[in-house]
Amino acid sequence: MPLTDKQIQALKPEAKPKRYFDGNGLYIEVAPIPTGTKKWRLKYRVGGVEKRISLGIYPEVSLKEAREKTHEYRKTLRDGLDPSVERRRSQARARTFEDIGLEWLAKEQGAWSENHRIATVSRIERLIFPRIGKRTIDSLSPPDMMAFAAHRSGPCSGPMGNPVSLPEVSTYCRP
Repeated sequence: MPLTDKQIQALKPEAKPKRYFDGNGLYIEVAPIPTGTKKWRLKYRVGGVEKRISLGIYPEVSLKEAREKTHEYRKTLRDGLDPSVERRRSQARARTFEDIGLEWLAKEQGAWSENHRIATVSRIERLIFPRIGKRTIDSLSPPDMMAFAAHRSGPCSGPMGNPVSLPEVSTYCRP
């Protein structure tokens, strides 16, 4: 039987997490004491494997909104796509090359010498970010990246004529 808003409001946390199903794989999970957070989740199968995707926290995401999201994700499943993979892709598309480049720098620079770190950060900030940093990842195609990196003897080259960290960052940013 489908849930009602009154039933959801009345749910109280217990010692262990508890799930209350609404239908079509949609359920609300009430976290144990002391938080008692109520989280919307969708349970589905792809290729015989059970998966779950989070839809938000109640009351920020209402029962109606959770059902609408469930309907959207069910359409994605009917199209033969995994909703969690598609959501990750859409989130990655919204990120800029600069966002991912800075994330890559933070991850990689611990293994570098101080001089290499300073030189790499400087070249990326001076030569790459001003040209393509503000573009979203989905707007950068492989030919765009190749055209940008093809100027081996141009202003974005490192001391050995290699494109400055572009291949590393672009490989890191692809989902």
